[in-house]
Amino acid sequence: MAANFGFKTNATPFLMLAQSLPLNIPTRHKDNLTQLEALFFGQAGMLDDDFKDDYRRELQREYDYLKKKYQLKPIAPHLWKFLRMRPANFPTVRIAQFAALVHKSIHLFSQIIETHSVKEIDVLLDVTASSYWDTHFQFDAPQKQVSPKALGKSSVQNIIINTIAPIQFLYAARQDTHKLQERSLQLLEAVPAEKNNITRLWEDNGWQAINAAQSQALLQLYNNYCSSKRCLECTVGLNIIRSEK
Repeated sequence: MAANFGFKTNATPFLMLAQSLPLNIPTRHKDNLTQLEALFFGQAGMLDDDFKDDYRRELQREYDYLKKKYQLKPIAPHLWKFLRMRPANFPTVRIAQFAALVHKSIHLFSQIIETHSVKEIDVLLDVTASSYWDTHFQFDAPQKQVSPKALGKSSVQNIIINTIAPIQFLYAARQDTHKLQERSLQLLEAVPAEKNNITRLWEDNGWQAINAAQSQALLQLYNNYCSSKRCLECTVGLNIIRSEK
């Protein structure tokens, strides 16, 4: 889930951030949002500079205490990417949203496994970054316009496609529960198809996905066959070649 909150650009540092914190530590502090934010921003390496605003100073004080208590080591701050990104996707905003998710969730893994409709997942992922981020995209850089930083619809759909449905399917496979496997696939069928450069290539060639299950299949085919020029090993590729002949 953490890697998915980094989306494509910051998936790796987000994963490293999550792996730098033993799971029991955020669990102990999940009732205190400030401490959660201090843990996540501190481990992200974002609390080391001199600060202007009180919010960041408070996070730094909390993190200094927790870092010593748990002997934590943050990741390198240069790993985070901000360039050529929409401000709403800045890692600072995503970390604050992730802290809000951990803060509000009870037994998150169980909820992910037991949730089988887009409506239920919308409720589960209905999170908004804390009020400081209403007027900020980065620390010490206030904005005039007030805009609460909620997780958007497209972000929720991305998390369903790349985290929730795959985790449900894997868990069902390990438990040998075919009904749950079917439900995870049905969940993908209930989400709109992804739109990106690869799916547009398929559309240009007459293959249009109508839901996320189909767009995932087309991405898989492209990444494992088309890009490696393995047309003769691909049923779709063979059919195209035969039809051209």
